[in-house]
Amino acid sequence: MPPVGCRLDHIVLTPWTLTFAAEAVGVTSAARTAILTNIGPGPVRIVEIGAEGDFAQSNNYPKEMAARTSCIISVTFTPGAAGIRNGSVTINDLLKGSPQVLSLAGLGQAAHEVHEVPKADSYLVSK
Repeated sequence: MPPVGCRLDHIVLTPWTLTFAAEAVGVTSAARTAILTNIGPGPVRIVEIGAEGDFAQSNNYPKEMAARTSCIISVTFTPGAAGIRNGSVTINDLLKGSPQVLSLAGLGQAAHEVHEVPKADSYLVSK
């Protein structure tokens, strides 16, 4: 695996993996980002970028990335269950070696049980 990114043809994805901190089940994390860069001499047509698993993505990619340009892929994590959760963002383009895959992992934590605290006056002791 490459140390700083995943290079296929003229596309570089940096980083190629994102790990999210523990998050309560059903709560959405802050976004983490990856950068997709066209390092080639010509344009690259991006067909689709999509997320799988307990992850969602948004991006600013144009349908055709000009030479030497980048787009930002923002990813959030909303665990649907407790435990280790894996997913991916897949970038489909028209280059040899497509798709590029951003591997994702996060930890879902069960919500803590909420116990009702007794009112203070229920503990009054008479003298």
